[in-house]
Amino acid sequence: MEENRDRSLIVSPVFKGKKGHPMLFSKELFVEILSLEKNESIRDIIHKHGDSLLTINGDKWTLTDIDTPEDFTKAKRYIEMGAK
Repeated sequence: MEENRDRSLIVSPVFKGKKGHPMLFSKELFVEILSLEKNESIRDIIHKHGDSLLTINGDKWTLTDIDTPEDFTKAKRYIEMGAK
């Protein structure tokens, strides 16, 4: 995929070949994102606009999900222990 910063609608950090977080979306996609049906997800938007996806190098935190209080506690403990 050719990286073209001038026309990128989506920016995603990548670590060890995996897309991570946070993903950034151009305001041009907001209406489309907000119009997703119950059976659709943000991945559908990403695949649809794959030709305007810019990937950047991320680190291991790129792949860290903090979706639950338990995830948050685990990440916080890891950081407090001096993890890099």
